[in-house]
Amino acid sequence: MPERPQQISPFFSRIFPWLVIAILGIFTYAKFFALPYTGFIHNSSGGEVVLVFVENPSNQNLIAGDRLLKIGDITWEEFRNDLYLTLFENNVSGDIVPIVVEREQHVLEIPWMLPGRTQAEFLDRFTSVLILAYLFWASGYFTVLFVRPKDQR
Repeated sequence: MPERPQQISPFFSRIFPWLVIAILGIFTYAKFFALPYTGFIHNSSGGEVVLVFVENPSNQNLIAGDRLLKIGDITWEEFRNDLYLTLFENNVSGDIVPIVVEREQHVLEIPWMLPGRTQAEFLDRFTSVLILAYLFWASGYFTVLFVRPKDQR
């Protein structure tokens, strides 16, 4: 006679969804309040600028396709090799940070002013993967509440 699979304890099935939503809350807080609003999005594996939200007050701007070589005192290689490094860590909105990029085989230094929170960057963060995470959490939680059998059969 085959063995019946173990039942998940009711305590675990009631606590686990709230543990997951707490972790999602921490990630959401970090994404909206702890990470700096830089005015652009870059590809973290190759350092390529993907999207630029603001124009720099100087005549020099980042454009999509630029490859980041150095931001402030941190080179891109140092950033890739050290998981504890944070770009723009000690900078606040309005600070000017020198960014060295490679554009069409030319190396340029751009004095980038951190714009702070802009509507475009906020909306990009809001409509990112986090919405899917909350949708999956809600569908899983409602499945646990309403679909899973309640009896012992």
